[in-house]
Amino acid sequence: MQGGDPLGRGEGGPGYTFPDEFVPGLSHDSAGVLSMANMGPDANGSQFFLTLAAARRLDYLHTVFGRVIRGLEVLPEIHLGDAMRVRIHRVGTEAEAFRPDWIVFAHMRDERARDHRAAAERALGRIYFEDPDHLLPVEPPRAKAFNVKLAAFERVTGRQVCVRILAAAPAGTDGRRLNVYVKSVARELGRLRDGVVVVYVADRNEWKLWIGDDLLPLVMGRPGTLEDFMRDGSLHARKEALLADAQRRLSAPVDSSESPGQRLKLACDDVLAALVAVLQEEGAPSFAPPLSQAD
Repeated sequence: MQGGDPLGRGEGGPGYTFPDEFVPGLSHDSAGVLSMANMGPDANGSQFFLTLAAARRLDYLHTVFGRVIRGLEVLPEIHLGDAMRVRIHRVGTEAEAFRPDWIVFAHMRDERARDHRAAAERALGRIYFEDPDHLLPVEPPRAKAFNVKLAAFERVTGRQVCVRILAAAPAGTDGRRLNVYVKSVARELGRLRDGVVVVYVADRNEWKLWIGDDLLPLVMGRPGTLEDFMRDGSLHARKEALLADAQRRLSAPVDSSESPGQRLKLACDDVLAALVAVLQEEGAPSFAPPLSQAD
């Protein structure tokens, strides 16, 4: 449910834009999440939206900045064209002292823009999501959107996730050799120890996942080494769990109203939502009181 056009037409903005402000741990994980609408990366204006259900696929594409804390049951009753009014209540001395004038805004916007430009230069030429056989919809360009999402994720968390979607398995990767191929992709990317690589092979309907050794304790949720996690079978089980939603989606009966490309796109959403949830920084902020004191 979206609003925020100053003219009330649903398609306008304030006449300026500002960069994304992603924070690890803030997710579109339920109904009532308040987040920025945008026209692409770092193109936020005045429009915002409220989720009516969980929509984790929007994480690292749209900036979460609030949550409904009272009146959640009203959201489904709101209809297109209903009047909207925004009131801001300042709670606490820090909020009361903050002055949202043009000088403060310009300083914060320009500072964030410099940080983003520096990150973009570091990532120049890096491809996070590849779909060389164009299995995903090209209008809108889904692979491009996934690339933007994963670039933003690395910029914020320092953790790199790369995805390859292939129509057929590379030559010589029968059986377990596909595991060797996924590892070789991680090596080529220079992320053998601290990166994650996801490969999907369409003709085998098979996902493969490489998790760098340095990230294993975070992903597994406990201390240990690769040998420890392989010895007790827990690493294989964890990988299967991270890929489970995507596997179920692609194994379910085909919906005639859903194209194969859209179905695969949603499966990619499932995989990335699962990975983002476990790879974000520990101790990330979450919504909690005193937010309950404000409308």
